[in-house]
Amino acid sequence: MMLHEISPAKFHNEYFPYEARKEDCFIGCRKDAVLLGESEGKIVVPTVGEAMEAFRQEDRDGEPVPELSEFRYLFSVDRARFFALTEREVSPFGSYDWKSLRYLRVTKPLPSAFAASVGQQLFAWYRRTRFCGACGQKLEHAPSERMMHCPACGEMYFPQICPSVIVAVRDGERILLTKYAPSHFPNSTHNPKATYALVAGYIEIGETPEDCVRREVMEEVGLRVKNITAWKNQPWPFTSTLLFGFFCDLDGDDTITLQEDELSVAEWVNRADMQDRSADISLTSNMMEAFRLGKDPRSV
Repeated sequence: MMLHEISPAKFHNEYFPYEARKEDCFIGCRKDAVLLGESEGKIVVPTVGEAMEAFRQEDRDGEPVPELSEFRYLFSVDRARFFALTEREVSPFGSYDWKSLRYLRVTKPLPSAFAASVGQQLFAWYRRTRFCGACGQKLEHAPSERMMHCPACGEMYFPQICPSVIVAVRDGERILLTKYAPSHFPNSTHNPKATYALVAGYIEIGETPEDCVRREVMEEVGLRVKNITAWKNQPWPFTSTLLFGFFCDLDGDDTITLQEDELSVAEWVNRADMQDRSADISLTSNMMEAFRLGKDPRSV
């Protein structure tokens, strides 16, 4: 099970200029966290009405309670609509407190965790996309689509999604596993040395996903690969990324040349020695599990 696999719930990302209702869901965010509650081991999302009441009760130096029209519609999950305040700072209230993005990777129910993570992704985009990069004027939200536009020069800005590849390099009963160098995530509280990962990287300009697979594997570990086969893909809201998973086979020499500014470890691991990663919701873990259980695609 991966983060976005929330069936039978249905994610609706079509944009409508809905005005919030007090019973609608509220996604309160800051840079690296989402405002959530917890009950019986499951996350609870606050409502717009609770957020308004929190503003009413707090001493905010005369700052008025937000109107329903100030809440920005984000998306829906089934019939539940989700909104955010993109122009105001939010503080914890009631039984709700800041939950890290890492927390959203291990909590339930999955539809709520997915909604909170995508909500944080959109909130971050709105907070970054305030002024026009062409002329510097303040941007305005388009009335009929999820887009910011410049009233002065007409530039349009849409949520950015970065395509990336996740690569499982096989050599018979072995798979290449890596660990990131701490310097690769200088501002992260997560310890990248704690868990294994796979070769990964962003697709560059003028490049197909398969070309990216060859380049990233050569850059990070100095290996050539063949039999590149698509596996699955996954939207990964934590980094505004769309991930494409590929399996491939070693082509030639298995000697690893480590790109030390990106990786701290890269090593061949036998299938029988791999750890169970079935509880993790990432595409990386899904691919590692597929190899461990012998379910990965074979194209030799």
